[in-house]
Amino acid sequence: MTENRPLTAIRGVAALAVVMFHFSGKFPGPWPAAIGYGYFGVEVFFVLSGYILTAVYADMTTHEVGRFWLNRIARIFPLHLVVLAALAIGALTLLHAGMTTRDPAFFDPASLPYHASLTFVWFGLPMEWNAPAWSLSVEWAAYLLLPVWLFSVRRLTPLMAAGLCVVLAAASVFQMVHNGPAATGWPALARGLSEFGLGTALRLAVFPAGCMRALIFLGDWLLDWPPLVWLGRISYSIYLLHAPLLISAGKVLPHMGMTATILALLAVLLAMSQLTYVMIEVPARQWLRSGFRSRVPLEGRTTAPQ
Repeated sequence: MTENRPLTAIRGVAALAVVMFHFSGKFPGPWPAAIGYGYFGVEVFFVLSGYILTAVYADMTTHEVGRFWLNRIARIFPLHLVVLAALAIGALTLLHAGMTTRDPAFFDPASLPYHASLTFVWFGLPMEWNAPAWSLSVEWAAYLLLPVWLFSVRRLTPLMAAGLCVVLAAASVFQMVHNGPAATGWPALARGLSEFGLGTALRLAVFPAGCMRALIFLGDWLLDWPPLVWLGRISYSIYLLHAPLLISAGKVLPHMGMTATILALLAVLLAMSQLTYVMIEVPARQWLRSGFRSRVPLEGRTTAPQ
C-alpha cells in the first residue's frame, strides 16, 4: 500500500505540538492556553504507531519477527545515536575547554549506555542527554513486545477488540490521572504501552478503519496539504533535534525577542530536520535493510512511513 498522507500529516502536527509545548517552557510569554496541552502529541505518537504497525504487520509470522525488529532498529536508532553522539562530543568539548554544561548531572557519562540502547526508561533513570528520547525507549519496548501481543490479539473478534479498546483507553486515562505525564520508570511504560496497545486494538476493532476514514474525510482538505505531509515525513527528526537546539538557544540567540527567537529556532529546526532526514534517516534505513533485499520487505505493505 502507498503512503497514507493524512496519517503522515497527523504525525507532523503532533511533533509540532510537542515542540511548541517545550518552546513555551523555554520562553515564557502570552502563549495560547492550547499550547500547554502540546505534550499530548506524544500520546498521538503512541496510538498512531500501534495502529499503523498493526495494519502493516498484522499477518506477521514467527519467521518474520527478526526482520520486523531489524526494520524497527533501522527506523529509530541511526538518528538517535547520531544526535546522542553529537551531544556527547559537545559536552566533552566544553569540559576540555574548561567550561561546564548548565547542568552537569544532565550529561552524566555513566548513563550513556542506557540512553544509547534506549533502555533508560526501563530502569527508571532520569531524562538526561536528549530528554524526548524517553518516548523512544518506551516505543522500543513496545516493538520488542509487539510480535507476542499481535499473536495473542489478532484473532479476537471485532467486538472483543472493541472491548479491549475500552479497557486500554480507561487504563491510559487512569495512568495519566494517577501519575501524570510520566516520562521514566514503570509509569512511563504503562503510559506508552497502554496507548500503543490501544492503537493496535483500534485497528482490530469493529470496522477497524471506519473511524480513521471518517477523520481523514473530514480533515482531508487540510491533512493532505503538501507542507503538512512534508512536516510529517521529517517529524522524527523534528522530535529528536528540537531539545538539543533549545539547549543551545540561550547561548546562540541571547539578545532577540521571544517572537524573533522562536521563528528563528523553527526555521533552523525545520532546515536541520530536512537535512538529517535526507542524509541520515533515509540512507541509514536503506543500508540496514539492504541485507533483506532478496526477500520482499514487510514495508511494501505499509500505510504510512514509519
